[in-house]
Amino acid sequence: MDATMSNKQIDIVDKKDPMLSKKGVLSAKKMCAGDIDLKNELISPLYGSFNEFPKTILFLAEHDITYPDQQLAVQKMKKANVEVEVIFGEKMPHIWPLLPVMQEAKNALKLIISVINNKEK
Repeated sequence: MDATMSNKQIDIVDKKDPMLSKKGVLSAKKMCAGDIDLKNELISPLYGSFNEFPKTILFLAEHDITYPDQQLAVQKMKKANVEVEVIFGEKMPHIWPLLPVMQEAKNALKLIISVINNKEK
């Protein structure tokens, strides 16, 4: 949500995240951005507008370094009157719905599939 990784809360979650590190993600973002400013809304949606954004479902993971910025995005979406649904993964890591070894992930993936199937009708 913010490629600058400047949110101070990320430092707290960084110690709990088993998959990502602030240093690694920031390095990758800088490499991929090239000459583009990391605050450009195309790579850092928090710096853009959520006005007229479509209904959104977000799967937030408590132990994901992107969690603090995801929470800010949810607040910004609500302020812009976006219909946003949050599925919270307590103590879950980054991309938790795609980790089939955990029951929470299996349940989340079933929910994602259900949402997609309902959109097709």
